[in-house]
Amino acid sequence: MSQSAPEFLQPLVDFEAVEAAVVQAALAGNHICRNRLPDLLSVLTEPYRTLAQTILDHVAQNKFVDALVLPALLAGRRLRRQRPHQADLVLTPAEAVNLITGSDLQPGQPEAYLDVLQKEPAQRRREEFRHQVEDAVRRFGDDPRQLAEELRLASARAESLGSPRSDHADELLELIPYARELERRQRGCDFQGLDTGFAHLNHLCNGLPPGLFMLAAPPGQGKTTLVWQICCQVAACNNVPVLYASLEQSKDELRAKALARLSKEEYRHLLRGRLQAGEPEHWPRVLQAMSQYARFARHLTIVEGDETTTVSALAALARQKLERASASRCLIAIDYLQILPLAEADAGRVKSTKDRVDLHTSALRRLARDLNASVLCISSENRAGYHSRDLNVFKESGGIEYSTDIAAVLTHADGATAAKDQAFREQDLNIIKNRNGECGVVRFKFYLRRAEFVEIERRALELKADVH
Repeated sequence: MSQSAPEFLQPLVDFEAVEAAVVQAALAGNHICRNRLPDLLSVLTEPYRTLAQTILDHVAQNKFVDALVLPALLAGRRLRRQRPHQADLVLTPAEAVNLITGSDLQPGQPEAYLDVLQKEPAQRRREEFRHQVEDAVRRFGDDPRQLAEELRLASARAESLGSPRSDHADELLELIPYARELERRQRGCDFQGLDTGFAHLNHLCNGLPPGLFMLAAPPGQGKTTLVWQICCQVAACNNVPVLYASLEQSKDELRAKALARLSKEEYRHLLRGRLQAGEPEHWPRVLQAMSQYARFARHLTIVEGDETTTVSALAALARQKLERASASRCLIAIDYLQILPLAEADAGRVKSTKDRVDLHTSALRRLARDLNASVLCISSENRAGYHSRDLNVFKESGGIEYSTDIAAVLTHADGATAAKDQAFREQDLNIIKNRNGECGVVRFKFYLRRAEFVEIERRALELKADVH
């Protein structure tokens, strides 16, 4: 560390100095340290964890980052420096970056620290947590309330220094964090996932829970319109970040669909400029829709996809949005799976379209798990599967039916007419796989001209079925 740095910014001897050295090497372009950095995030303390994550996010976007750029990326943020048995220090971005700059690193030194950094701190925290838990069980085993409180405090202390979990931890270590999370879920509500804005869909699928939701349909069924409407409604109902990665439709097309739905004006007239701004009825409705859209638009991010729109790039963007919003969950929608670009590192692993789909399906499920995200992905259908409502409809389906948490197929409703002069047509969203819930059918009226899906009430649907 530079001699000019104030004493309180000097890294401590022992593992903080190791953390600083490894993050500094990654910042300087050491590829070995950069490649290992994602695996080290869970054991790094602050501010090194935040510095490392910011470096990784920027590199994932193929952008340059160094000691001058890094403070600017963190501008306006308050960082903290964790100190054992002492209160955290609040740092400016410049002070945090000073902690990792100026060390006289020798060739091979940062790489030698990697295994030490990954194993020792985590092991020490796990052992300390184990002793605290065992002591609490021994002292308060006959007093459930006091025991629960002591275990809660022990878990909170461990989490403040980094997660005590490991890949193969015994159940004693895993039980306490699990119990806390289970308690947080018990909110007494009808569903726990993100509110989709559709009551029956929420009921069947528990809202949009963290995990991978795959939707298939033949061309022209409105799957893009439905997924985009769900994204808008999730943003409006939940105030969480929503990313919509569109590999086919433009931002203008999606915005026009949102405004058509909110204004009840015709989507294609809006898109093609056929409405007149001076119209006494039509244009004021569009302006009112614009105001409604603006209320939740700050939670929406539309990504017009290209060859750089990979799963890892979407993950980096989602992390950034979660951090800026101080949110614990988000929705990521992808339109659509079969044309999602491959990362350069994965190109050699793919021998067929099926390999590509399987690789992306697994990657999206990991993304959902790592970010506590709901991932809603559109998939093509096999031509042979048109009008089918089974898992085999998914195009190039290999891992899709096994990896998805929820799978759905959008079809014409049974017995529905398709007259050209109808204002809407009835569509069924068939939930054909639901890992943690029930399967069933959500029926919609699809108003094609105004790009809107309206859910038919369950009770109304049941009465209609009784009549027939």
